[in-house]
This record gives sequence, C-alpha cells and structure tokens, in this order.
Amino acid sequence: MGEMLSSGRQMRVLKILIVDEDAHARRALRSALVSQGFDVRDAATREEAIQQVRSESPDIVLLDLGNGGNTSLETCRR
Repeated sequence: MGEMLSSGRQMRVLKILIVDEDAHARRALRSALVSQGFDVRDAATREEAIQQVRSESPDIVLLDLGNGGNTSLETCRR
C-alpha cells in the first residue's frame, strides 16, 4: 500500500489510530484522514486503544484528552 514517488520508490502510508468515546467525532475524523490517504483505525475505549497499539503498531495515536484527565495521560504512558 502506498503511492509511487517520481523516483520510483513507494511512499509508506501512515497508520493513524483515533481514540474517542464519541462515535460521531471518530467517524468525522476518520473520513477526513482517509480522504487524505491515511490508513485509519479507531477505538471507542482506552482498553481497546491499548490492544490496537500493541497489535497494529500505529504511527500516530490521536487520543481525546477532554474527558479523561489523568486517565488519558496514563493511557499514553501505557
């Protein structure tokens, strides 16, 4: 998967994990990122996110910190 560069090399597609309890927010962000060519995964819970980080090894994790406070920061540490 990836786009060919003019040099003939293939560009790697970044894998992004969206973590947010709000399904509408996840869908909107997923749609925007997929339209830009990113490989997007999502998780509704922090536990689900931790499992996906371990199994999928995303390049970027977008974690909603709004409602989690210290719990969200602990998720980042894990």
